[in-house]
Amino acid sequence: MDFKKNLFWIAVAVVLVAGIGGYAFLVSGVKSEDGKSTADLKSDAMSKIDKIKSLAKKADDKNNPDQLMNPEHVKLAREYGARLDGQLKAIQDTWKPRKLDLRYSDYPTDSATKFDNWLSEKRDKIIEAAAKANLQLPADTDKLLFKEPSTDENSADVTRHRDFRLKQLAIVDEIVSLMTRKYGKQQVLKFEPKEDTQEPHETVDVGPQVLERVTVFPSRSWLGTKTVDPKSAGVMIAEERARQWTDDAIKRSGRQVSTAKGNYAELPYSFSSIDIQFVTPLNTVPAVVQALESSNRYTGVVTRVDYARATAPFPSAADPKVATPGPVPMLNTHYQEAPVRVLVSLDLYEYDAAKEAAMAAKAEAPADPKKDGKKDPKKK
Repeated sequence: MDFKKNLFWIAVAVVLVAGIGGYAFLVSGVKSEDGKSTADLKSDAMSKIDKIKSLAKKADDKNNPDQLMNPEHVKLAREYGARLDGQLKAIQDTWKPRKLDLRYSDYPTDSATKFDNWLSEKRDKIIEAAAKANLQLPADTDKLLFKEPSTDENSADVTRHRDFRLKQLAIVDEIVSLMTRKYGKQQVLKFEPKEDTQEPHETVDVGPQVLERVTVFPSRSWLGTKTVDPKSAGVMIAEERARQWTDDAIKRSGRQVSTAKGNYAELPYSFSSIDIQFVTPLNTVPAVVQALESSNRYTGVVTRVDYARATAPFPSAADPKVATPGPVPMLNTHYQEAPVRVLVSLDLYEYDAAKEAAMAAKAEAPADPKKDGKKDPKKK
């Protein structure tokens, strides 16, 4: 045996034996102030370790009353809650400006007759502005702007109420105002009978030429607190139309429409809908749609855009417009795109403080164990 070669391992063995002996002599007999031995203290420590491990496994269980937390958890939770509160406030701030701007502060409130006279003046101004811009209005403009019947706050017909008429007037007024603008340019070529002569041409400003139809689907909030039947006046509520659109989309997908009424989350706004049909040159369609959606008078969201050719590519000899002197933007005189008929659907959103208050009250209300499908712990 080479003593020098194995000196290192001999030294290690001596140290280990000395350590074990020292532990047995010095530590094994140590006791705590309450008389517990090291074995008891070790057992208590292992028990606490097992408890901590058990709690750690349940750290993500929200229903666990003994959920493991430390000051860092609480700090992070408070910071996260503050961020959520800030985001919620930012969202609420974007809700509140969503209102329909009536811009009518001069209308009389003391008499229905005076209000009808004021309404007649506004109607005349809208028709006059359209005529000045060569915009053809819908055939039912008088009905759209409430020429008949008279205003009556006590009528069961919601379309005769002052607030209803004010809102629809504001919407139609804005639409006509947007339709009277020019949104592009178009080169108009005139007919030249001589083959070797260049056709005279002219570049003109163009925009919508015909406003064929405006259909307003009011929000349920337009009905007010009185008991009225919108169907009696041939009015469909926007919420009802949205539900029908959803049902139709589900049917088209091949799925079965559920007839059960679900509990849907309410948002603090109501919405009305508008269908606008007009005729305009094809190159102006994007600009007109953008103007309708980005109006400062309401918060609009386009839900549908569709268009088709409105007239024949070339006019017929019997068309009276052919004899009109000067450029005729609505007709394709030579290699120009004919105008299109456009249908745009818009949803207009309005902030509803009453709905927001109801949401806040519902959030603060205690949970009902019966509605949640849970048994009341007090009852056995």
